[in-house]
Amino acid sequence: MNLSGLLNMYGMTELSPSVSTTCLDDEIEKHHKTVGTALPHTEIRIVSRDNYHQTLQRGERGEILVGGYLLMKGYWKDEQRTLEALIIETEIHPDRSGSFQGSKTWLRTGDEAVIRPDGRLQITGRIKDIIIRGGENIYPSEIENLLLQHDLINSVAAVGLQDDRYGEIVSAFVVPHGNTLISQCRDISSFDLRARSEPLAGVDNGPTGSILTGEDIRCMVRGTLGRSSAPKYIFWVSKIPLTATGKIEKYKLREIGEMEIRRRAENVILRHEGVHS
Repeated sequence: MNLSGLLNMYGMTELSPSVSTTCLDDEIEKHHKTVGTALPHTEIRIVSRDNYHQTLQRGERGEILVGGYLLMKGYWKDEQRTLEALIIETEIHPDRSGSFQGSKTWLRTGDEAVIRPDGRLQITGRIKDIIIRGGENIYPSEIENLLLQHDLINSVAAVGLQDDRYGEIVSAFVVPHGNTLISQCRDISSFDLRARSEPLAGVDNGPTGSILTGEDIRCMVRGTLGRSSAPKYIFWVSKIPLTATGKIEKYKLREIGEMEIRRRAENVILRHEGVHS
């Protein structure tokens, strides 16, 4: 795009809108992997996801809390949501005449991050998107970043789906590159949801098409991130649903995934009943 002097920032509407930024003289690595340091007169804390009063050490993953002049007053006509997002903590301030009691407001962002040893903030994901499989935290962004390195994958989104045994299990929605032929041979945990009439990515357009299987994806994840991070279910799709700002609408993917699994289970029951009728 022939642009220079761009900075990487972190913020949201509730923060009016930014709370951290990289600097022009930062190395490339800091621009690519971090969102810099806190702006003047603001504070950033990383706290435990289970206890927002517990501040974590540098290098530990947790939820981002933000304090400072730039916080919103609240959500319009939504007191309950405001109470959930804003935390008011009591503080004791010493002065010449003795200490006095004050308060400080923090915003729960819902974003997960670490503060690196160099003081830079590095975003690692959304709290609500973390997959908890049998008590183990699995990070979708790690799975997605790994699979995007595959030559035959155009885009991917990893989400957690409900499971009776583990609570949640990993699934992946995958958009293959064009000329890629998908093989689902004997893979009962693979779903091809692409529109049959669309000549889009993932449709085999000729004899030169390479073959991609669900097991290819599972093996890639298993070999790098471990067995528990490997997707049980693979959904082949033509596109990933995005918001107007380009964020993946993971709640839609969860709805689609659970509906398809339920539908396949019902079909198996119907076929079984037909055999015995």
